Amino acid sequence: MESLSTSPEKSRPPVTSTAGDKLKVVVVEDDFLVSLSVSEAIELAGMEVVATAATAGQAVALCETERPDLVTIDLNLCGDLVGIEVAEVLREQLDVPIIFVTAFNSPEIREAGDKSSPLCWIEKPFTPRVMAERLKAVTSSLH
Repeated sequence: MESLSTSPEKSRPPVTSTAGDKLKVVVVEDDFLVSLSVSEAIELAGMEVVATAATAGQAVALCETERPDLVTIDLNLCGDLVGIEVAEVLREQLDVPIIFVTAFNSPEIREAGDKSSPLCWIEKPFTPRVMAERLKAVTSSLH
């Protein structure tokens, strides 16, 4: 996993969209505890979690409703579709930027996932602080 500086900053402005609002993020994760950690990292990065989905179907439905600026997706989801397939659907239908959050990081998985053009891959396990720093770094292009 990529190492980033984790020095705390006292007053960190929120990461904003072009409209000036906080970036809206949908979290797609079927493990409740990991979902909480991802959500914490997103909030530490100054973004807003607008919805959390545990399945592919929930993810697509919530993204259609919420129209997020960003979606974080676990690769190993319960249900009919895996995370890479969810990312492909979301990119095709909504053109929303994707970040993969996963413990599965083989070259074959990376190659398959890279076809959906994710902003980045964040490997599990992670700490919310380190993930927040990574999120801020990769979302700077979304402003």
